[in-house]
Amino acid sequence: MSDTQSAYEIITGTNYSERFKKKVRLMRRVYLLILTAAAVVLYFYRFRLPLLPDMFIVDFSAFPELLITFAYGPLYGLAVCFLKTAVHSAVIQSSILSDATGFVVEAMFILIAGSFYTKKIEEEAKQTADKLKRGYRIKTMLSGSLLGLPVALVMQFLLTQFILYPELGERYAEVYSSENILQKYVSALNAIGAHLPASLANLIPSITKLWQGILLINLPVTLGKLLFIILITVLVYSLLLPILYVKIPKSDYPINGMD
Repeated sequence: MSDTQSAYEIITGTNYSERFKKKVRLMRRVYLLILTAAAVVLYFYRFRLPLLPDMFIVDFSAFPELLITFAYGPLYGLAVCFLKTAVHSAVIQSSILSDATGFVVEAMFILIAGSFYTKKIEEEAKQTADKLKRGYRIKTMLSGSLLGLPVALVMQFLLTQFILYPELGERYAEVYSSENILQKYVSALNAIGAHLPASLANLIPSITKLWQGILLINLPVTLGKLLFIILITVLVYSLLLPILYVKIPKSDYPINGMD
């Protein structure tokens, strides 16, 4: 269930007219296509962060995914994530492995955040016939997202350490051997330390293992990106509510005179 349904429907066990349901289904498909297109564009317009290794490319394509997840449920978010990944991999076939890794990480995050949000909204709607307050929706979105974050980070660490880097090392040994990747991490940490005050530069650790680089660079970058996406989604979601949901005409209420 989403905010499109009223608590009244749950409490009384009645349904809106078939005409309204068809309108909702059509609207959701249209927004699925629109947000998928937005995710694809954002995925192609990726950028590198200064001081980090050149293999690090950041994008904000998870924003449309998380937005539609909160609006219509996690299955819609997973659909956008899958379609975006499929399009990008079809166009840039050399990125299939990294695209697949990114898909799994984002899918876990979306599934947990969206499932938590949907469950809590349903439970709250069953207890009250009043319109859910904006503050409650925001708190629930933040709670679900923060639950999904650690799972996504752990998944990224495991996939990068045990699947992505070993496979890249086999296919492109001259570029992505363990030694080359480790050296990129060491150079990045040295560059970061050089731009910090002396008192803070001493806090930058020296690394000798690949997993340490993943822990110190990959995960903080992903964490910062997802936190930014969560913040933007929470702010934009409330503004887009009138667009994302179909207004229910009185003729579609199950009981005449209800408002």
